[in-house]
Amino acid sequence: MTGIFDSGVGGLSAMKAARAMMPRCDIVYLGDTARVPYGTRSNAQIKKYIAEDIAFLEKSGADAVLIACATASSVYISEKMQFDIPVTEVITPSALLAAAATKNGRVGIIGTTATVENRAFENKLRQISDKIVTTAVPCPLFVPLVENGLTDESDPVPNEIARRYLAPFITFGCDTLILGCTHFPLLSGVISKQLPGVTLINSGEAGASALFRALSRKSRSGSGSIRYCVSDAPDKFSVTASRILGEKIEAEEVEIGR
Repeated sequence: MTGIFDSGVGGLSAMKAARAMMPRCDIVYLGDTARVPYGTRSNAQIKKYIAEDIAFLEKSGADAVLIACATASSVYISEKMQFDIPVTEVITPSALLAAAATKNGRVGIIGTTATVENRAFENKLRQISDKIVTTAVPCPLFVPLVENGLTDESDPVPNEIARRYLAPFITFGCDTLILGCTHFPLLSGVISKQLPGVTLINSGEAGASALFRALSRKSRSGSGSIRYCVSDAPDKFSVTASRILGEKIEAEEVEIGR
């Protein structure tokens, strides 16, 4: 069984990709909805959340975990955290895809405030190539937009917020943009309207691909079951998740950190 966690529904983009690649893999998904968003918290607090989330998933039977949250992934990397089971993050695979995609060597990055401040994507891109130039912009309102289902590209609310956040990238002239939060791919249509022609790197899909490569064939096999767990408001999560996944799901409320 594989565990996947995020602070809310954003990690479902990674879960959906992982299920497409490994349809027989049993998955337990954890949305830490009681503490969403992680991006406004301190590194020390996020580190505590990571440890508690992974402990819960391990107790639930997971023998490998994908951190489907760029904020948590950046802290996991910067704090050099170690666990008893294999852990995959979304920073490294996203940076590798962006480096391969860019033609003009200019890569933009959007993420939560914590992710941008940790400079995890920039540092990883610098390790890959010193010729890549980056600029990063925090987009803290994108997460609550997604959590509340405001993702339609025809809706003026997310479009106006995106216009303000993404204006610096037009001047910067990037041809590639890392969606440095797994919530953000759910706003791809809105983002592309502001930055037409720019290649968007989906950090959730990148993380799912890395997870696929990390798991053995045996670990990918199972009954294909998916268990959805949240730390608060299961009914609200179920409605939003059902819309995102295109199928009806029911989440159960669980306790984390006990």
